[in-house]
Amino acid sequence: MASARSSGIAFGEAAAVAAFGALFVRLATSASGAVLEDPLAFALGAAAGALVADVASGTVHWLCDRFGSESTPWVGRYLIASFREHHRDPGSIARHGFLERTGSNAFLAAAFLAVVSPALPALGTGALETFGVALALAASLWTAFTNEIHLQAHRREPARLARVLQRLHLVLPPEAHARHHAGPHDRAYCIATGWANAVLDELRVFARLERRLKRDGLDDQLGRSA
Repeated sequence: MASARSSGIAFGEAAAVAAFGALFVRLATSASGAVLEDPLAFALGAAAGALVADVASGTVHWLCDRFGSESTPWVGRYLIASFREHHRDPGSIARHGFLERTGSNAFLAAAFLAVVSPALPALGTGALETFGVALALAASLWTAFTNEIHLQAHRREPARLARVLQRLHLVLPPEAHARHHAGPHDRAYCIATGWANAVLDELRVFARLERRLKRDGLDDQLGRSA
């Protein structure tokens, strides 16, 4: 099993990380002047992108926690299993390598940039384009490194940069993520910045969606959650 992973899946994960890096640098380089031309639009776009990544991380996390099983075709073994293992053993995230933690997220971030980047010039020039570029950069960056952020939220001694970003609430702080691991893992699903958790939990957005989807039989289609 290890050899199959190292020769197949790990290669795909490395390719995804490389593709994301290339696409990110290309867009960032082409838009480097936008920061100086309109820093406010860039800052607002970056904040919006980080929020988009946070909500996306929470949605995927919720779906993998509450639907399907480790035997669900396609996503069970590779995606759902990691979330279920993490509930049973929160420290397990530190025992996976960088590519295993980051590969699938980098693939999604690269696909996002590949689709969005060619469409950005349609926004025209000025503040709207600057906002769009910043949103794309931030959303892809936070998405690609969500599991690294998640890892640092579990470390007793986070890396120095992570500690700074956690204190600034630019990435998920440990105390915010601890709410997810307290009780039945039914809240605080967002694991990029954690910004969206308070509103989503207060409005019970995921709980309402879960009831609706279970009424529609999604849990039976995917296999009941563990």
